[in-house]
Amino acid sequence: MLMLGGGLLLDGGLLLGLNAFGVQSAGVNAADIGVNLVHAVSGATVLAVSIGSTPRAPWAALVFGAFYVALGVVGLTIDRPFGLQLGPGENAFHLTAGLLALLLGAWALRTSAKSLTLAPSRNGALPPGLQNGPATRRRAHRRPGKGRGHQRRH
Repeated sequence: MLMLGGGLLLDGGLLLGLNAFGVQSAGVNAADIGVNLVHAVSGATVLAVSIGSTPRAPWAALVFGAFYVALGVVGLTIDRPFGLQLGPGENAFHLTAGLLALLLGAWALRTSAKSLTLAPSRNGALPPGLQNGPATRRRAHRRPGKGRGHQRRH
């Protein structure tokens, strides 16, 4: 995510700078300030969230991915959505980056959830419910006087 955020920030910032100085280059659309702002802001946001390796990073990847996939789909179905000049290359990039971010975010959430449930405590012991396996958990939840061999007498 660091590379994606850095690349987006560099792309958006560079194109905003080219547009501000009136530099024209063949094959480069620096005139669409909206797309350049989206890239710069989303890149800076992804970088800010990813740098600290916070627990929010997987969720940020999922939000980023959903936004970029939606932007790619809208770009394919609507001409100049929100006034943005999205060509086929932009749409392909948005879909690719969005799907990749969704996959990375889902993988990170799944990995962190597994490590939280199976992580030993500081003294090396597993959490109480996992110490002796599922059989211990079942026995621990039985109420006294209920179960096999305990019949009610009148």
